[in-house]
Amino acid sequence: MADRDGITLADDSLDLPAGMFRVGDPAEETTATMYRPSKDTDPDDDVVGLADEIIQFSNINGDAFFEGDILLTDTSSARIGGRGVGITGKQFRWPNGIVPYVTQAGVRDRAEAAIKHWEQHTPFRFPKRTNQTDFISFEARDGCFSRVGRQGGMQVISLGTGCTTGSAIHEIGHTLGLWHEQSREDRNNFITIQTANITPEAIHNFDQHILDGDDLGSYDFGSIMHYPALAFSKNGLPTIVVKVSNQPIGQRNGLSAGDIAAVKKMYPNLNWTA
Repeated sequence: MADRDGITLADDSLDLPAGMFRVGDPAEETTATMYRPSKDTDPDDDVVGLADEIIQFSNINGDAFFEGDILLTDTSSARIGGRGVGITGKQFRWPNGIVPYVTQAGVRDRAEAAIKHWEQHTPFRFPKRTNQTDFISFEARDGCFSRVGRQGGMQVISLGTGCTTGSAIHEIGHTLGLWHEQSREDRNNFITIQTANITPEAIHNFDQHILDGDDLGSYDFGSIMHYPALAFSKNGLPTIVVKVSNQPIGQRNGLSAGDIAAVKKMYPNLNWTA
């Protein structure tokens, strides 16, 4: 297999396993404060319009999960918000693209392979934590999950059983501020959600909650942030079908050009020419 910048292409470890996106039974509801930027709003603005919206989440072992792998900040008043597929507001950015981390021994190889991938393809840097207040902790909890954007203090990226290096790359994407690609405002122009094939308790994970503001770039079938075609399937049949003939979903090269363009839009002041 070919090699690019130290990253092996067509690597199974960079796949996103459908099982990494989990569901609880039954779905529950909460009120979320949604950021609603206009098309002219800078994604780094501190304050933008707010509106309450009812969303559904899964209660898994007492934790509230949105879209299968996103840990909500507060189940009673989750502040979710976003601009296209990127969370709005510079309070959610990691200053200067510096993301300190710690890691448990059991997940270190996957975590550091994912970190290496991000550092090779973007200006983000992940130093080992010393005394920084805000940092991520890679741990082997139940499943694959993270929170979206910098939330303050320690925030966990879980790489439980079945989570691949690709899963770790994906969860770091959430931590930097990215949402799932298929949540985009324009997704129905490119994919069809096959509701009949979705586990009933998981149908809410395909809702479009991020409907306001501009999507970050064009729709990216190859995004590491895109659900796999069999996500939440109850019968082994696709839950996502593309409208473009022979267009695959996802890839095994890790970050796509669209993923990099999206985080560049959220962090424009980093050294993207290096």
